[in-house]
Order: sequence, then C-alpha cells, then structure tokens
Amino acid sequence: MAILMQISYITNGVKMGHYHYAQNLLAGLSKVDDASVDTFFIREDDDAKFPGAHSIRPLATSTKNSFAANLLFTLSYHVQFAVYLIMSRPDVIHFNTVFRNQYHTYVLTLLGKIAGARIVRTVHEVTAERLRDVSDWEQRIAYRHLQSCNHLIVHSEDVQEDLRSNGVSTPTTVLPHGNYLFFRDHLDPEAKPPLPIDDEPVVLFFGPKRHKGIDIFAEALTEVETSFTTWIAGPVNPDAKETVNRLKSDPNVYVDTGYIPDKELPAYFDHADIVVLPYLSGTTSGAVHLARAFENAVITSPLPCFTDVVEHREDGYIIGESTPSDLAKALEELILSPELAQDLAESGLATEQSERFNWDRIAEETIQTYRSTE
Repeated sequence: MAILMQISYITNGVKMGHYHYAQNLLAGLSKVDDASVDTFFIREDDDAKFPGAHSIRPLATSTKNSFAANLLFTLSYHVQFAVYLIMSRPDVIHFNTVFRNQYHTYVLTLLGKIAGARIVRTVHEVTAERLRDVSDWEQRIAYRHLQSCNHLIVHSEDVQEDLRSNGVSTPTTVLPHGNYLFFRDHLDPEAKPPLPIDDEPVVLFFGPKRHKGIDIFAEALTEVETSFTTWIAGPVNPDAKETVNRLKSDPNVYVDTGYIPDKELPAYFDHADIVVLPYLSGTTSGAVHLARAFENAVITSPLPCFTDVVEHREDGYIIGESTPSDLAKALEELILSPELAQDLAESGLATEQSERFNWDRIAEETIQTYRSTE
C-alpha cells in the first residue's frame, strides 16, 4: 500500500488558503483505495482538521511563544519527522506549500530524498514576493528547490512556462484549483449582514493587499458615479494599511479588518453582489472560487490565473487592463445592469459545481501524478 504524506500549514492562528486546498485534496485522496496519507503541518491550531489523514503530526510551530521556545519545539518536531521517514518510508512526500524560509523547505526536501521518497510539490507560488521583498538569492534557492523535486503540480500553463524559463526542467502537471463550495456548509440564510448596507448592490473587496489591487480599487471608487455600498473585509497587509485608512473616511465604505473565521465568511459573501479581484500579480487564487461559490458576480484583472478559469461575460467579468478606469467601467456596467450581474453570478456558481473543479477528480489526477514518478 502506498504511503503518501501531505504537508500543509496554519500560521499565526489563521487558516491560510493553502490550508483549505490541502483539506479538500486530502478528503479526495482518502477515497482512493491504495493510498494511505500521513499529514504534517505547522502547529498553531489544535482544532486543525485534515479529513482522511491516516495520522496527523506537527512539523513546526509558529505560535506566539518566544522565538527560543518555537525553535526548540520545531527542532523536536523535526527529529520526529526524521524518525517517521526512517520507520515509515513514505513513497511520496507532497509539499502542498513551503515555509516562508526557502532554505528550511529545501533542507526538508533533501531529507526526504535521502530517505528515498519521491518529492511532489504543488506550486501555488514560487516565493512569498507578493507579501514582502524577496532577495535574488532567495529566488535562486526557490527555483533550485523546484528543480530538485521529482514532479511539480501547477494551476496554469502560464506558471509552467515561467518555471521553464527560469531553468526548472522538473516534469510538471497542470491541475486546476478546486472549488470552495464547502464554505457553503456554514451558510445561514437567516444571518444578518455583518456590515451596513446603505445602497444596493454590495461590492466586496476581500483581504486588502497591494498585489490584490487595493490601490486600483480605491482609485476606481472615485470614478464610479453610480451609488452602491462598498465592503472591505479581512486582515489588512501592511502595504495596504494607508489605502484602507484613507477609504474609511468614505461614508459609503465599511471596513472590517479583523480575522474572519471560516464560519463567518459566508455572511460576507452571501450578502455581497459583486466581488472585485483587480490583482496586480498572482499565480493562483482561491478567491475567485470562493466568490463564485456564493453566487457573486466576479470582476477580475486579466491575469492568467483568472483568464484560465473565468469566461468573460459568461461566468465572470475580466477587465481589459488592471487600471482604475477599466475597473470603474466594469463596476458601472454591472451595477447599471443587474440582470447581467445576476446571470454572471448564476453561471459562476454552475461553473464551480462542474466536474472541472471537483476535488475527487483532482485527487484522482494527483494520484496519477504520484504514480508517474515511480
């Protein structure tokens, strides 16, 4: 029986998007007869659930304890990890994501290879450059790590081509990001709006960060003449604080910058009508899947991570360029044409419910990827 291992994480008490990806993939893998899955994760939340995992063990910790305490705990977890590799001899180690420290990830990869495991990595992103500045040396280490893997999984051909252009010749499979329909399990039709609604419709910007286009959105709001309610929700990245603070002074803009647990997310998306995703950069985004799962019309930038999964004016709206003017025009059109917005929302939900983004199918293809490394 094949022993597979999925590594995922939770950081600073927040369940990251990659965590949800791993959850859904593990649920699909658990239905495959000849796969036994052991899961390692960064310990932060004792309520972390990984459905279908044969065993669940910590690999590191990033709690609010002292740096020295976290280091000692992490070292002890790594010893347990090494013992696991020696005793269990997993066929495949699947890195669902990486640590922010590329060297850390690279060392664990080499350790797995020494133990004889085949290394598979899902490349949600090569480095954390969308969150902070990344040195040239860290970039080189990241690509070296990818080159050392036995197989890579990406979500678009654009990412595959980027890897090739940077000298990564590792065999690569393109698999789509799965749907986020599971969030609907927390949906409460009786839930009241979490923020005020002054004018219909509600336009939602979730997770303010510079790379997500918060500055473009802020400028677009000044160009739209039609009245609507704006919600900005989710933790604010440091590079977006100034913009969000400025938007707070707008009487039609309501801001909730706290962490929003999974159970509370549906209330925001269910009461929204349009979700804006004017990203400046990105290799994949679960945000479009989350928004369409709640029957929202989505407006996205023309990045490949969106154009690969959104059909313009069919199940979403793709602006021509990531500019305030183009975003403002899209907002005007959907606000003044509620029938079009509703059609896009309904078609978007139908797309998410299709076989293309079904997790069981994605899990089956992931298993085939594991087998191709034999």
